[in-house]
Amino acid sequence: MFVLMPPPPPPPPLGPPVEMPDMEVGAFKAMLAFIYADDLSGLNGDNAISVLYAADKYNLPKLVKACLNFPIPELGNVFFAFDWARFLGKEAGKPIEVIRGVFQSFPS
Repeated sequence: MFVLMPPPPPPPPLGPPVEMPDMEVGAFKAMLAFIYADDLSGLNGDNAISVLYAADKYNLPKLVKACLNFPIPELGNVFFAFDWARFLGKEAGKPIEVIRGVFQSFPS
C-alpha cells in the first residue's frame, strides 16, 4: 500500500568561509541589516567610519548618506571621521562649522 521513500541525499559540503579582511564584523553586520531591513540601529559612533567605508565600497548611496549625517557628537574622534570622509571623497560639511557644533553640544 505505502512505498518507503529513500532518504534525501545529504547536502553538499560547505566551501571555505568567505573572508573580508578590510571590513570589521560589526560594520558588516550593520551594512547587512541596512541592505535587508533598511535598519540603521547597528550604526553607532564606534563603527560609523567603518560602515561608511563599506557602504562606499559596495555602492550603497543611502547608507553613505546615513553615515555622513550621523550625529557628530556621537563619533569617537571627529578629526578621524573628517580624514576618512576626505579620503573617500565625501562631503562631510565644513570642518569649522562641525567642530563648532561639537563644542556647542557639550554642556557648559
